[in-house]
Amino acid sequence: MGNTEKDRLWDLDSEWREINFLFHYLHQKHFFKPLLRNSPPPFMPHEKQIALNEFVLKVCPTLTSIDAAELKINIHIDKNTQEFKNHLLECFNENTINIDNFDWIEPKNIYLVEYLWGYLNTTIEERNEKFPILRPFYKLTQKTPQRGDTKLYNGHKYKDSLAKKTNLNVAVDKSTDKRREVISGFDALHCSVHIKKQLIEQLKNKWHHLKNNNDFKMWIDKNEELTDWALEYVKKRFLENRLPFWLPSLNEENERKRREKIKLTLSTIYNLIEPEENKLLMMTLLSKAGAQQKYRIKHKKNKKTIINVIISNSDKDIFDKSKKNRNLNSEEMLSELINFYFESTNKERQFKIFS
Repeated sequence: MGNTEKDRLWDLDSEWREINFLFHYLHQKHFFKPLLRNSPPPFMPHEKQIALNEFVLKVCPTLTSIDAAELKINIHIDKNTQEFKNHLLECFNENTINIDNFDWIEPKNIYLVEYLWGYLNTTIEERNEKFPILRPFYKLTQKTPQRGDTKLYNGHKYKDSLAKKTNLNVAVDKSTDKRREVISGFDALHCSVHIKKQLIEQLKNKWHHLKNNNDFKMWIDKNEELTDWALEYVKKRFLENRLPFWLPSLNEENERKRREKIKLTLSTIYNLIEPEENKLLMMTLLSKAGAQQKYRIKHKKNKKTIINVIISNSDKDIFDKSKKNRNLNSEEMLSELINFYFESTNKERQFKIFS
């Protein structure tokens, strides 16, 4: 669908924001129907680029007066591709806010980027007369209250999410790419520039609260030995054994990096839960189950066996005197004797090998 000449019209590296917005804008108005040839979404960045190229090169010169007026193109005056492109860029500038409004979203702040990425993948846009209502994805609900079966629940399907509706590229993995998609998602909201600024400011303030109040992250930081257990607990207890597809991949050979990704994953899920009472309920359930798991681990490590032995009175006297001299109980004294014998045997074996 594209060639080298067409690819020069829109640049993916420097005009990624314009490409994403205009593709969604024109796609919503069905201008791309003949160009996409029934290609199913999601659309990759190069597909959006090529579609815009062909729109400028092939469709713009043949627009009807009504369609041209909607895009503010004068079909009687504008004759070359650059003029057509400039009119589309005017449309972009009129409907988006300055990139400076997104400076607080730093790619290196992965907890912030993952939260916003999850936000777009899990929220839906409900519109009243002026203001779009972005509803959170997760809340806790008791599907079977008689069993206390509490689950994380969303009231809509992914096909209705903001990410899906705005043609975002859900296959991105890098933090820098997710940041771009986040910005493009807010660009595509159906509201005025003024309201978009308000929404971004509200989300910025919300993040300032969330980043210092993530009890789940603080709990894992204090209970790192339960990181893997916590992941399985949340999956089984709240998510019906399936993590959302938009979360970062946990396939990591390095154990430390894998645990950091698990912490990021669980913190992101926690940040997306509303209202606050639901978070408190989750932490109550997690803390209680975590304490039980710690007890099981400790009990397993310290599992003991009772042994009955018969020894002579003289050996018993020596054993009791040794206990008294070392200030040990019978269990501790016996353990010390066993360890002493084991170490002595190893030294004797090593001496025989090297002598």
